[in-house]
Amino acid sequence: MTALSERSVSVDAILCVYFRNIHRWLPVIAEQKFRAQISHIHSGLSAELALLLLAMYLLMENEWDESSNQTGGQQHLDQHCSYLVSFLLLARGPSLELVQAGLLLILYELGSGFLEAAFLRVATCARLAYILGLQVDESFVDDCSGAWCHAEERRRVWTGLYMMDRLVYQAMPGIMAPHAVEEPDDGFPLPIGDQESEQKPNKAFPSFTTSLNVPLSYYTREIQAVRILGNVQMLQNLARLDSFQQHFHLIDSNLMQLMQRLFEQSVGWEAYLGATAIALMAVLTLHRSQVGYGAPSVIAQLPDILHRAPLSMAALSSVITMVRDICLQLNALKTREEIARVPLPAVMCIGETALTALWLKQADPDESHVDSLPFKLALGRVKHYWILADYYIKKLVRNEAAHLDCGMQDSVQNQIPW
Repeated sequence: MTALSERSVSVDAILCVYFRNIHRWLPVIAEQKFRAQISHIHSGLSAELALLLLAMYLLMENEWDESSNQTGGQQHLDQHCSYLVSFLLLARGPSLELVQAGLLLILYELGSGFLEAAFLRVATCARLAYILGLQVDESFVDDCSGAWCHAEERRRVWTGLYMMDRLVYQAMPGIMAPHAVEEPDDGFPLPIGDQESEQKPNKAFPSFTTSLNVPLSYYTREIQAVRILGNVQMLQNLARLDSFQQHFHLIDSNLMQLMQRLFEQSVGWEAYLGATAIALMAVLTLHRSQVGYGAPSVIAQLPDILHRAPLSMAALSSVITMVRDICLQLNALKTREEIARVPLPAVMCIGETALTALWLKQADPDESHVDSLPFKLALGRVKHYWILADYYIKKLVRNEAAHLDCGMQDSVQNQIPW
């Protein structure tokens, strides 16, 4: 807690910013319970709660730090939190709070571009979660002595880890490895909205078998979307099997249904933004594989594959246009509070779409593609809160420079009289 005192940041301020910005799309900490526990801070705070508070501050530190070089202090605090996790694990054993703290550290590391660190931490948190049995359905518990609230919190933590596993995997396309968190059973009950989570609902739980036509909470929609994203990620393992096309079309159909429902149920650009971004990334990843998407150096060697996959080209063009529209709305935001609420999946979606749009423009210069400027402006606006945005900006600049170098070399080669 000394770290917070030195920075003159109040506990109330941390909780206010955290639950306003992060909790709305990653609700893995029961807000009322946590606030009640923190309210007794002066009578003694458990080490696990102190760790969670530090992890919250680590995620929110940029809210109070206006300097251009924030990463040094944040990395030190990240290391401090990592040490506390290891110490508490050895001293007291696995606990739900340690998995929650690990989740927040994964989010910080992914959002800061520390991709390998996030990749490794996901695996550690997954093992802790399995030891605690978080993957086991406890929806049968009675609504007594807080048992229902505890079961719902466990469910949120497990699905939150499930989501972060797929997002980290998405940020590391060169990794050929299985997911750290297994696919839940179709009947596994999904988390419900905050307004319903304080007591056991009378109606049936939503699950992966629930019709997409049924209105669901923001977070539940994210879990539906991330399951499809995970299926897309694993589809590469079927690339040489006869069943590839069957799985490809099934996933594509599920994505189109989900996207339609998200657009129908969204009120305002920010509604369901996390779920929409995850679904758009899934579409992007699914169809990029069909048009030879890769590094700039392979563009010159491409055959006419772009024109042999017209449906995938149409899908990619549609995603690029939709994400461009999201960027235009983000760029029109007036206040810092609005920008700070942009969820990390949206930042990843913008970055990946910008890279795809640039690649398509380089691969097929004769075709008209969306200008990359709105994407860069949007990434520039959110990079104060998610440093990963700067990773995408730098990658865009490198890819543009590499393409220019290739173009100059081709021009020189064409001028040499053989």
